[in-house]
Order: sequence, then C-alpha cells, then structure tokens
Amino acid sequence: MISKYSTSTFKVPLTAIVITMGALISLPALAQQVTVTITTPSYGELFYQNQPVHANFNCSPGPSGSPITSCVGDIEYGELLDTSTLGSHTFSVTCTDQEGHQLKKLYAYTVVAP
Repeated sequence: MISKYSTSTFKVPLTAIVITMGALISLPALAQQVTVTITTPSYGELFYQNQPVHANFNCSPGPSGSPITSCVGDIEYGELLDTSTLGSHTFSVTCTDQEGHQLKKLYAYTVVAP
C-alpha cells in the first residue's frame, strides 16, 4: 500500500489506443496533434482480385502547427495496393511531427473474386 507520504515515482505512458469505426488510432497524450487521412482504401472497402487500386493518403499538422517530418504508408502514396490475394487486408499510415507527436491509422479492406 502506498501512503500519501510515499516518495515513489510512477511513469505512465502518454499514448492511448482508440478504435474508431474499426480504425486503430494511436493518440499521444490523449490529444490528437497530427492528422492522417486515408482516402483509398476507404475503411471496409471491397475490391476485386487484381483490381488496380492506388494508395491515396495524406498527413497534416494538428493544432500545435508543428511541421510534419514523416508520413509513411505500408506502401508509397500512389503505389498499388495488394489485391492479388483474396480475403481481408490492412493498410496503415503513420504520421510524425517535429515535436514527436505520432498518429497511426489502420484501415481494413477486402479482396473478393471477380
């Protein structure tokens, strides 16, 4: 038991994981400091096997206005998503700003037979 006179120090991580409409989002310090927008694939979207689908996403600064230093998807912007294999797939984008705030957004999509 810890008394009110304890001198112990506890470190608590300042990252929260939140699931919004099935998308996994990591929010530093419980406040969104950067923004990730994934246009393609949209969450839960269906694609036909071997359908050419280009990744479309962007990252932008949050309220702090700190410049974005990294905006990285599982594949590069404009590259083709994997639609060669039937079933569920995921696509994620991670954004980091100059102050170290980071956000990762993860979307699921499904590939079906034509």
